[in-house]
Amino acid sequence: MRFITFDKNGVDQVGVRVGSDLVDLSLADPKLPRTLLALIQNDLLKQAGEAAMKAPASAHRSLEGLKYLPVIPRPPKFFGLGTNYASHVTERPETPGFFISSHYRLTGHNQPLHIPKKSKTLDHEVELAFVFKKPAWHVPAKNALDYVAGYTVFNDGSVRGYGTAITLAIHKSSDNTGPLGPEFVTPDELPPGCDGLTIQLRRNGKVVQKDNTKNMFWKIHEAIEMASSYMSFETGDVMTTGTCGGTVADTNRGKDMRDESLPFLKPGEVIESEVEGVGILRNPIEMEPDSKTVKI
Repeated sequence: MRFITFDKNGVDQVGVRVGSDLVDLSLADPKLPRTLLALIQNDLLKQAGEAAMKAPASAHRSLEGLKYLPVIPRPPKFFGLGTNYASHVTERPETPGFFISSHYRLTGHNQPLHIPKKSKTLDHEVELAFVFKKPAWHVPAKNALDYVAGYTVFNDGSVRGYGTAITLAIHKSSDNTGPLGPEFVTPDELPPGCDGLTIQLRRNGKVVQKDNTKNMFWKIHEAIEMASSYMSFETGDVMTTGTCGGTVADTNRGKDMRDESLPFLKPGEVIESEVEGVGILRNPIEMEPDSKTVKI
């Protein structure tokens, strides 16, 4: 099953993609929760899929013109794992880099990514992400995939000019720099742990990042075991799994990342983040606006 979170008259709503249509679950079965997070929390994904397959034509709508939102706009925790591909680091670390960042960075498919005024050094990082199905604490690797509700695509837009790894949580938390979507895909549609899938990013149509999830240092079941040995996770938490080589930082390794003349993302560009079988995120690049309304 493939779920999409979208804006319906200013309200978050979840639907199921059936063929080339989106089935609005609020119309297919009004008794179901209205968000993907609530469906996962109440173990209702299967029931939602069944309702979508039986939905009348009136519950179907075109994907054309849909305003996509992050698949889970406000996850309980948004947890990042880094340094997970050999193509992105000079040597394998003893442990991956872990960080928690703000949900205000999240945005949807076809929505603009914002270059912050503070530092115009926005970099791209295509990643596979997954959502926790149930609470996890000290989970052994052999059982870890049982804790995964589904998968999606993420771009870990990173503002390099904010500083070094000391400020990791800051340069990975700028508003509207992390698209998450376009779809949430249940595990039955993908290989176990999404192993062996091509991951790539296109910048203005040109492939600049490409690798395969089989090359991750820590596969998803191993990442869950490691992270849950340090902290607990709850239903709906999102974990990203690191990017591969080809970022601006990679191609300019050794240079001062505060130098805005380096080939960071510029207004008017378009990036497409893709994980084979999971989806393609498309996002135009814009400057941060002068003002905005903060959504609580």
